[in-house]
Amino acid sequence: MSRPESKNVFYFPHYTKSTSELDLIEHKYNSEGYKAYYRLQEMVADADYHRLSLATQDEKDMFDLGMNCKQEVVEDVIRILLDRGRIDRELWDKESVIWMQDFVGTLKAAYNNRRKPLPDKNIVTTGNNPISTGSNTEKRKEKKRKEKKSREKDDSLLSFDEYQKQFPDKNVNKSLSKYLDYTDNPSHKGAIGWLTNEKEKKKPQFRKSSTGFYIAYCSKCGDKQMPPNEWQIKEGSTCCRVEYVKEKPLMTV
Repeated sequence: MSRPESKNVFYFPHYTKSTSELDLIEHKYNSEGYKAYYRLQEMVADADYHRLSLATQDEKDMFDLGMNCKQEVVEDVIRILLDRGRIDRELWDKESVIWMQDFVGTLKAAYNNRRKPLPDKNIVTTGNNPISTGSNTEKRKEKKRKEKKSREKDDSLLSFDEYQKQFPDKNVNKSLSKYLDYTDNPSHKGAIGWLTNEKEKKKPQFRKSSTGFYIAYCSKCGDKQMPPNEWQIKEGSTCCRVEYVKEKPLMTV
């Protein structure tokens, strides 16, 4: 029986020269930041095909357990690496996957020894078989172009889910219900115009901590707070008495 194919690595190069990202993280969080920076790389190295997924609650819980660092430090390290392009923004926003292209590139020697190609960021798995989706990009684009042309000819309404994808910050169900009550001849073009002009925003979905409290940030000073319920979220921050946001805002000096 042949050995199962390795989907990760058990070691990675630890360079003696620091990076600007690590310098910043150490400056802000000292040894705790240094620990979080390298623990994150260890977890990426250990993840299957080096795609560290945080899409489910179980994955988040295991991630927190593996990192074993203060949550606010880990969150800020991820933010810094995203802002500086060290973590792939597209995969993080679309799939909640941490992919570090530069880091994966340092693992080339290990994969050369196995006579295997480096994992690709677009890889998906079917059973135990990795499949790269990069070659299908043009097919997906062509499919979208055909769908767009078909809609332009038809002008019939799409599903509410499709409109929600196009207007993620709007309460599509509520807004389109008003549109359907307003007009006797609903159309795709009319729905797009209605949603574009809709001023009411969809309520942000705040994450919850392991204790069940919401994780929120003051929109003015960026202070992290843990409101226990939705009523407290509506009341706003206890520090500056302004609305909460779900991500820590970038503060200007």
